[in-house]
Amino acid sequence: MRKFLLFFVEGKSDRMALEIAIPALYDRIDKNIEVRFLEFGTDITCYDEIFINKKIHEILNDFCNKEKIDLNNITNIIHIGDTDGAFISAEMVRLDEEPDRHKALYQQRTLYYEEDQIICRDTEALDKIKERNAIKSNNLKCLSCRSEIEIEKKVKIPYKIYYFSCNLDHFLHRNQNLEKKNKCDYAKKFARKYMDQEIQFAKKISNDLDAIHDMDYEASWDYIKLDNNSLQRHTNFNLLLEELLTDIEKNH
Repeated sequence: MRKFLLFFVEGKSDRMALEIAIPALYDRIDKNIEVRFLEFGTDITCYDEIFINKKIHEILNDFCNKEKIDLNNITNIIHIGDTDGAFISAEMVRLDEEPDRHKALYQQRTLYYEEDQIICRDTEALDKIKERNAIKSNNLKCLSCRSEIEIEKKVKIPYKIYYFSCNLDHFLHRNQNLEKKNKCDYAKKFARKYMDQEIQFAKKISNDLDAIHDMDYEASWDYIKLDNNSLQRHTNFNLLLEELLTDIEKNH
C-alpha cells in the first residue's frame, strides 16, 4: 500500500522553497514513503475553527481523490506556518506616523513588519491586524496542542505544526517584508542552492543561531508567544530537521 507524508503550506513560494530538499531527506530514511507538499492558497490560521477544519478536510479529500487512495494511506501531516507577529500585544500594532514618507511601500501593502512592532498605513489596516492577531494567535495555540487530525471520526492522522517567524521569507531570506512579486524568485533561488544538498539544507537551518535550540516542541511554542518573539527571526522547524538528521545517521 502506498504511504504518504503530507506537508501543508500557505502558498506557492513556501512550497517551492522546501519541496526539493525535504523529500530528499525523507528518501534517505524510507524510500517507501512519498512526501508531498499541499498548498492552502491562504493562511488558514487567520480564520475561524470551522473554516480551518473545512479547509483541512477539503485538501485531504482532494489529494486522496487525485491519487486514488484512502485516508489511511497518509502517515503524518506536517503543517508549516508563519507567526506574523500574532502574539505581540495590541499596543505594538501602531499607525505609521509618517505615511507620506512610505507612499511607495503602501502601494504594495497596508503594513510592514519590524522586529518589535507592526506599522499600519491607516486605522482600517490597524483594526484589521489587531483582529487578525487575536484570531491567529488563538488558532496557533490550539493547533500547536493538537497531535492528530480526525476525519469523520474514523481516521486519525498524526499532526504537528511548525513555525517560521516572523515569516518564512524572514527566516530564509532575512526579509520579513518581501514583496509578493519577488517571493517565488527568492524561493527558486533558495531551492536551487540546496538541490542535491539536502543534508546541507537541514544543517543550515538546524545550526542557525536564531532557530529554537535547547527546547522541545511544546517549549518552542511557549517561547514564540513571549514578548515580541513572534516578530523576530526564529523557527522551530529545526526540531523536525534534527530528528531527520538523527534518523539518517542511524540508517547509514
